[in-house]
Amino acid sequence: MEDRLPTRSIIAMLSVLCGAAAAAAAAAAGASETPAPAPAPATPQTDAVSPARILAPSQGRPLFVAPGATLPIRLSIQQPGEVAVELRRDEPSRAYPLALPDSAAADLAAGVINATLPPDVPERTYDLVVRIDRAEAVARHCVAVGAPGHEVRLVHLSDLNAGDLCGPELEPRLVEEVNLVNPTLIVATGDYLDATWPQRETGWQQVMDFLARFDAPTLLACGDHDEPELYARFAAAEPIGRIDVGPHRGIVLHDLPAAPVSDDRRQLHWIESAAIPPPRGLTFVVGHDSSPNLLRRWQQDGTLADLVKSARLGLYFAGGHRDWDGREFRNLVTEAAPLLYIRTQRAGPAPRDGAEGVPHFRVVDLERDSVQIPGDSGGPALPPSMAVGRMLVAVDGRNDGSEPSLSFTVANRHPFALEKLAVTLRLKKTGPQPPASSLVRIERLADLGSMWECRAVFDLPDKSSLHASVSTSPPPPPAIEVRFDVPPVIELTPERTADGAAFWSTTAVALVHLENRGDEPAQIAPLVRLDGDPLAYLVPDARTGFATAFKLTLAPGQIASLQLDLSTLRTTPGRRTLQVYLRSDAGWRPYSTPIRFEQRAQ
Repeated sequence: MEDRLPTRSIIAMLSVLCGAAAAAAAAAAGASETPAPAPAPATPQTDAVSPARILAPSQGRPLFVAPGATLPIRLSIQQPGEVAVELRRDEPSRAYPLALPDSAAADLAAGVINATLPPDVPERTYDLVVRIDRAEAVARHCVAVGAPGHEVRLVHLSDLNAGDLCGPELEPRLVEEVNLVNPTLIVATGDYLDATWPQRETGWQQVMDFLARFDAPTLLACGDHDEPELYARFAAAEPIGRIDVGPHRGIVLHDLPAAPVSDDRRQLHWIESAAIPPPRGLTFVVGHDSSPNLLRRWQQDGTLADLVKSARLGLYFAGGHRDWDGREFRNLVTEAAPLLYIRTQRAGPAPRDGAEGVPHFRVVDLERDSVQIPGDSGGPALPPSMAVGRMLVAVDGRNDGSEPSLSFTVANRHPFALEKLAVTLRLKKTGPQPPASSLVRIERLADLGSMWECRAVFDLPDKSSLHASVSTSPPPPPAIEVRFDVPPVIELTPERTADGAAFWSTTAVALVHLENRGDEPAQIAPLVRLDGDPLAYLVPDARTGFATAFKLTLAPGQIASLQLDLSTLRTTPGRRTLQVYLRSDAGWRPYSTPIRFEQRAQ
């Protein structure tokens, strides 16, 4: 992946209208994990019998908070009473009571509660439950427990349009693949429900149920198909607001084609006159209209470059049904550089306005004051968004805490590398020894009583796969050291067979050295792949010439050197990774090295 946005300094001019992240770390007074009641029904929290409604945080305007820190909660109170607060999750069902100050009763009357999280609450996204007497108010999927660092991964979803006649059902594989890329926050730019859906409340409930299946919280902008009163009930109390994600800051605009932010004096005043310190990282803006109306207004006012610089404004997420082609709004976007204008093909399955009819999403990584996008080659337009169906994740066994060991397979079919992928696993607890793996990193390990929950984290190069096992006693990988003797740049010559089939050839020599670093003989069958295809190789003393697989036995300390066949390549010029796989009881993972192929000058 290439850095597309250089380090730059930015001002956040955008102030919080509703909700605010807050707060000072505090000890959790006696809070502990308890079994949770049945999961909350997928209904808006504005039930008429409830004496309160949670205004912030909400499913469309979440908060990030560290274990042991204070969570500020804003409520609309109809009737005071005895109050209790907890975080709740399902699969498996758990509840974590939060500690309240002695002033909770007086704070409740004022519509604000500051509750303290337990110091041992596992990191994940929770429902927030406020219980007043026997009635509950629930804000779903709105409290992200954890402390994001400088590296934050955003996933952009545009225009779900659930209920569209050509794609009425939202795609469950979208959830699987977005969870696999392991985002910190999901940014959605509006139009969640198709305008033709007759039962609006039922449709909103189904959409919010779908969004709650993502592991990460969701930041939701309001679209022109999203009725303001239903958006306020299900997503966020106000259509504009702010969220802090580690050192970075997100700003949600109410920006519609028929009511652009550029014509909204009240909203412009809110944006431009807010006197808050800039973030330590970057500011990103989220709006619905495909046109960057805020940037155009600043351009007309002659303040665009100054505000982008002083705001540390790095990203502008816009709605729309297609990827940005690099030409529309090009002069405006160029003037706003180094800001990146992000538009992503729609996440819904309907083929509308040039969309393919396959859900898409986009991964955007913020790293301190720079931006990286997988597959970015540095051209004028962004790389294409990621189509659902190009990744695979499958867990062997029941991932419900009933089995003490699990294995899983992941395939990345994209033509670019993906880093920090993650699979959440739940394993039966058979003793104090936590689960481990010899092929992946184990993170976010949580003891849930009868089971362990953890994330298996790993990187995958382009068009590659991984198979790993996780258990309290994982099998070791082969004690084989893989070394590459490959030129970093290889020149290719276009060729054709006698029948006219095209291929590329090169005179470069590439070797892979395999050394047994163990104390016992090792039996291996190396598989070499390039651009998704097996690559033939020759081994010492081979009598059959080049082949795509040889069974080798290496004595301790012995080295086998594989000479790769580069005479008839099916790849194309560009960046690739050469990969070697060694299957074993532990599974397999790619050992890889980068290569850049260039066409030989004629």
